[in-house]
Amino acid sequence: MGTVADFPVPEAVRQYYADLDAAGAAAVQATPWWKSVRDQNELIVGWPSLTRPRAPATGIGIEGGALQLHRESAPLHFVMGRLSPFYIERAWKQDRSHTVWAVYFGPHTSNGTTKMGVGQGGAISAIFDLLTAQLAALHVQRPCPTAEITVRLRRPTAPIPGVFRADAWVERDEGDRVYIRAELSDGRGGKPTALCTATLARVGAAKKSRKAAAKL
Repeated sequence: MGTVADFPVPEAVRQYYADLDAAGAAAVQATPWWKSVRDQNELIVGWPSLTRPRAPATGIGIEGGALQLHRESAPLHFVMGRLSPFYIERAWKQDRSHTVWAVYFGPHTSNGTTKMGVGQGGAISAIFDLLTAQLAALHVQRPCPTAEITVRLRRPTAPIPGVFRADAWVERDEGDRVYIRAELSDGRGGKPTALCTATLARVGAAKKSRKAAAKL
């Protein structure tokens, strides 16, 4: 199976993603709607978070510590790991029913070939898959892998590179399934560029239910 230590990343590649994170962080910080989100008292902000200094440096430092990014918390993950083409900051309601993300779609998330295009459908779907699974896991406080996901691409996601708002809400929590809906938008009040519904499996729920039934 292997661990992260078995798959080292060349320093030049690390630097590329450090530069992407720096560009993403600057773009997110310059986004008015994200500042409004962060100022809401009912929301808890995560990614990036203040941690002890760590090495190697991510290239985005703050006094007295370092910003822990999603690519550090899950380095081998396809969507948010060390080679993620996204920079993500996130916040969620204290009751864990709604999450809001600021997602910087980097230059290699477009459908362009030799010229920049609009947000590629697979890149958008990957963000939805991560967004909905993370909210479900946060809501029930246990892993929730995706059982089913539907993505509807309504209009171009542009410009790329650029910052987009991703929202997800818990619709229902029934038995061993959690049902989530989500949308992607420019964050400025326009119509969503993409919509999503997802069904997530609550890990361990079925086994727990069988044990409870056996005691009856």
